Amino acid sequence: MELLDEKGLDALSTRAVANRLGVRMNTVLWHVKTKARMLELMADAVVGEIPLDALPDAPDERVHELARRYRRALLALRDGAALVVGTYAAEPHTLGFAELLESPWRDGARLLWVRLLTPGTGHGRGGRADVNGTAVVISGIALVISLCSLYRSVRNDRRDITLRLHESLIDPRLQTGRKVIHEMQDVESLTPEQYELANRALASLDIAGFYCAKKYVSEKYFLDLWAPALVTLGRSAAPFLAYRDAQRPKPVWPYYRRLTAKAEHHLRGAD
Repeated sequence: MELLDEKGLDALSTRAVANRLGVRMNTVLWHVKTKARMLELMADAVVGEIPLDALPDAPDERVHELARRYRRALLALRDGAALVVGTYAAEPHTLGFAELLESPWRDGARLLWVRLLTPGTGHGRGGRADVNGTAVVISGIALVISLCSLYRSVRNDRRDITLRLHESLIDPRLQTGRKVIHEMQDVESLTPEQYELANRALASLDIAGFYCAKKYVSEKYFLDLWAPALVTLGRSAAPFLAYRDAQRPKPVWPYYRRLTAKAEHHLRGAD
């Protein structure tokens, strides 16, 4: 952020960040992977500076206030507006802000249009106040539409990724690995090939659990598809997990274990 504020967005690069930190560029890339990813995280950090407390209760006033705070946050940093507007940051702060904007938009869209179209309802007396008030409303509407589109697009993207993840998990070899786990008497009786299949099946579910925990996919959509299978597999896999845990200093596949616990809760809630 300091580098951005000093030299601007055009001068920002992973190499420039590495030079500022006094590390190799590979070190920076290990954390952010690409320049585009770095910009996404920075854009989300800018939005994260927006205070979300003490908001007005009225939907139209809330949108006005959020728009003003959004503008202040973007202008507080050199090229902040170019960074945020030019970046598709599907990250927690940006999504949270979009969701906060979407709520009054759903509940109070009519009030915004009434304020926009009714003469003499500006933030003061006289034509100039009405024009300024109308301009703020138009800006608020444009901001809401933009962020709501982002929010819905990300939600749809998560659904699509969830379906692709589902398709990968029904790969025949992974299905065979889960069958091995269900049918095994004990881990020592498995052949090397069976052990590898079982290991791969659980590792793939650990990756799925990681995606859910990091919100790369919709956990709800995923559990709608996989909760029964996860709960059943969890019982059968207990000996295999215990065997693997005995070989490691800490429990293996934590995201798979978390996902299985979530699956049990999901099924109880569905009953």
